[in-house]
Amino acid sequence: MSCKTSNTNIQNETVLPPPSALIETIKATKDDYEFVANARKTIKDILEGRDTRMLCVVGPCSIHDMGASLEYAKNIKKMSELPNIYVVMRTYCEKPRTICGWKGMMYDPYMDNSNDIGTGLIRTRTLLLAITRIGVPCACELLDTILPQYYADLVSWGCIGARTCESQLHRQLVSGLSMPIGFKNSTSGSVSVAIDSIQSSQRSHCFPGLSFSGSPAILQTMGNTCTHVVLRGGSQGPNYSTESIAEVQKSLDERGLSDTAIVIDCSHGNSGKDYRKQCDVLSSILNQTPRLIKGFMLESNMRPGSQTLDQKNVSALQEGISITDGCIGMEETKDLLKLASRILTK
Repeated sequence: MSCKTSNTNIQNETVLPPPSALIETIKATKDDYEFVANARKTIKDILEGRDTRMLCVVGPCSIHDMGASLEYAKNIKKMSELPNIYVVMRTYCEKPRTICGWKGMMYDPYMDNSNDIGTGLIRTRTLLLAITRIGVPCACELLDTILPQYYADLVSWGCIGARTCESQLHRQLVSGLSMPIGFKNSTSGSVSVAIDSIQSSQRSHCFPGLSFSGSPAILQTMGNTCTHVVLRGGSQGPNYSTESIAEVQKSLDERGLSDTAIVIDCSHGNSGKDYRKQCDVLSSILNQTPRLIKGFMLESNMRPGSQTLDQKNVSALQEGISITDGCIGMEETKDLLKLASRILTK
């Protein structure tokens, strides 16, 4: 009698094309790559203190509507000429879940639990390229450790989220990525795990991965020296106060990371999960003078608030409103960016 011991819980298997095929189909030009390379250099210069502007990572909590996302990008492009700030758009196509729920456009682009990841990758790469061509640098949270091969060439700034900052797989991934990466503190509020991640990802790693041709491969990395801390608060409360940031600076100094930048996420634990309080967080950090604060993040969409996704009635969704965390609207976003520019110009 035979006994099956493999794939007993696999219901279906769909083969994806290799990354090289998607990159060749949705092809970036030399000008596109020059834009991304220049954006990465600018962000690196800001984080390392050679550029005195402040990094502003703003955009939807998660991307679900390509049309509304392009409209957002065109609006935010108008703010890129403000002095003393550098605007990058949150283009988050993966969404980590505490337990379960919609995982983002990359995983479920039709939002109906059909989980057409192949189409999700096409839409993700198409959107990143379109936003790049509008003239807005893209920021992504890197959640899956295989899929970045399909789109990471178009990402100017990346982030490892609070639920994965302690993951060895993500530390290895970051060590081989080509753009600046921020590690968020954990959901509990622990910053030490983010600092551990920075130290780990700055070193060389060797691990199994996926080649551009789609073959399993052993990847050996050089380490990513442009990594930094993102403070997003936690279950114990916010961590953007002068006292909290001084503690983080002390911890970085003790680890030999004195020049490591800090970016403040104005949402999540820092706003008490109330999108309307992001303005208070931003106002507070703009009036502080810690040497390492180099940027901030805002969750923002065309229209304020959030709405519930009904996967059986996707057509009922209102355009330009988040289906995950609540976001401030475009008008408030513009006002806050102007405020940041004005305060930083003093």
